[in-house]
Amino acid sequence: MSTASDPRSEAQRNYRNRTDNPEGVDPSETTFVFVTPRRWRDKDVWENSRRAESRWRDVRVLDADDLEGWLESRYGVHVWFSEHLGLRPRDVESLRRWWSRWSAATDPPLPEGLLIAGRGDEAEKLRARLDGSPSVTGIRAVSRDEAMAFVSAALHASEEPGHLPRAFVVLGATGWDNSVSTHGRSILIPTFEGADVAAAVDAGHHVLIPMGAEDTGSAIELPRIGRFEARAAFEHLGIESEKADRYAVRARRSLVSLRRGLSLDPRTA
Repeated sequence: MSTASDPRSEAQRNYRNRTDNPEGVDPSETTFVFVTPRRWRDKDVWENSRRAESRWRDVRVLDADDLEGWLESRYGVHVWFSEHLGLRPRDVESLRRWWSRWSAATDPPLPEGLLIAGRGDEAEKLRARLDGSPSVTGIRAVSRDEAMAFVSAALHASEEPGHLPRAFVVLGATGWDNSVSTHGRSILIPTFEGADVAAAVDAGHHVLIPMGAEDTGSAIELPRIGRFEARAAFEHLGIESEKADRYAVRARRSLVSLRRGLSLDPRTA
């Protein structure tokens, strides 16, 4: 991989060095891949010339156009990479990033185990829905934020590692239209009114609707947070038992109240 302004010369130099010293790999069983974030118009000519030498199993070049096309076809990677660059791609963020911001707003940061404390059956029901055909599923808690935090915790705890990386929080209509049109089966969580959920399901995506106590409609109903499981989640952070129990009792009564009391922002506290 190189950012050099002349990708052909850099590819040739790397090819020669690796061919002279393959660093422990067997070239006959290995593909030599050169990656450049620049455009290389005649890369095919160079590829074919190197293949004709039969020194490696295969020779490939990926340039800027290949990388752009890959990011367009791999939505999860596109969003993840954009977030690492400090960007928010079209009103969309990964559920992982949403959780990071939400949990880090308090001191101590709220553990994921808190959100699924006493809610194991509901978490399993959610994961079962996501393993099935594309559908719309509501999750109702006291607040919409709590419902969304539960989703993040439930997917993180899943034995299916593919759920969380393809879960996205969609903040507006533009982001929704773009998310719906992407390839693959995403898990889309709209936070705005009027999302075309039918179009998303038709396109093969799951839709999760976070709902508060005031919202009506069919949903997975979340019971109150379990005190003993919540205490264990806080103790896992290294919080001493008495304080962990106080936090757990408060979370069971009102997670919103607990977050306000622990908020790093004095205006919220």
